[in-house]
Amino acid sequence: MSKSLGAGFLERNFSDKLAWFRNKIDENRDSLFYYFVFLRIQPFVPDFFLNLASSAVGVPFSVFFMASLVGLSPYTFFFVKTGLTINEIQSIGMDSTTIFSLFALAGVALLPVWLTKKEDKVADDSQDKKQN
Repeated sequence: MSKSLGAGFLERNFSDKLAWFRNKIDENRDSLFYYFVFLRIQPFVPDFFLNLASSAVGVPFSVFFMASLVGLSPYTFFFVKTGLTINEIQSIGMDSTTIFSLFALAGVALLPVWLTKKEDKVADDSQDKKQN
C-alpha cells in the first residue's frame, strides 16, 4: 500500500532522504534484517519515514515485519512499564509519610551546616577565652 500511495509523495517531498535510505539499504543488503532492527531501535530515523519508504526502496515485507516486531519491542516494553508505574500512583499530592520523609531529608542535608556552625562557635568561644 505504501509503495503505491507513498512512493510518489516521498519522491516529490523527500527525494534526498529517500536516495540516502535506498543507498543504506543497498549497502546493508547482506544483513538487512539486523540493519532494519537497528533502524527501528535507534530514535533518529522517524518511524513514519521507515514505514513509507521501506517498500519504495525494496525492503522485503518479511524483513520489514519481523525487524519491526523485534525492533519496536523495547519501546513497547518501556511504555507498558511506564503505564504500570503511573497506574500504581494512588493520588497526586503528598501524604504524611512523604512529607515526613522530605523533612527528614532536609534535616540530613542541613546537618553538615549545623555541625560546621557549631564547630565554628566552639572555636570562636575558645579564642575569646584566650584573649580574655
